[in-house]
Amino acid sequence: MLNYGILSTASICSRFIAGIRESKNGYVYGIASRNLEMAKQYAIKEKINHYYGSYEECIEDENIDIIYIPTMNAIHYKWAKYALECNKHVVVEKPFVLFKEQAMELFELSRKNHCFLMEAQKSVFLPTTLKLK
Repeated sequence: MLNYGILSTASICSRFIAGIRESKNGYVYGIASRNLEMAKQYAIKEKINHYYGSYEECIEDENIDIIYIPTMNAIHYKWAKYALECNKHVVVEKPFVLFKEQAMELFELSRKNHCFLMEAQKSVFLPTTLKLK
C-alpha cells in the first residue's frame, strides 16, 4: 500500500483521490495547501486524516511514499525536484514541466534516487490505448 501526499486543494484533486481509493493499492495519507485552514477544510471534506500548511511539510513526512503535484504549472518543477531530493516517488499533473531541460533533470534525479516519476496522463492506461499498442 502506497501512502500519497497531495500538494494542493485544486478541484482536480477530488478525481485523483477517487482514483487512489478505487485502486485499493493506495491510501490518501495527507493533503497540503499554502494555507493551513484550507488544507484542513479540504481534508475534512475528503475524509483525509492528515493536512499540512506547507508543501515542504507534506513532502518531508516520513509516512508518505508518493507525492501528487497538481499545483500551478510554473511550480511543478520546483516541487517535483524537492520531492525527488527527499526520495519520494512523484506524479505530476499536466503539463509535466515547462522546459525540456527541467524534464531531463527530473528524470535523471529520479533514476539516481530510484524513484518513480511520471506525468498524470490517464490516456496511456485507457483500454483503447492499450489495444492500439
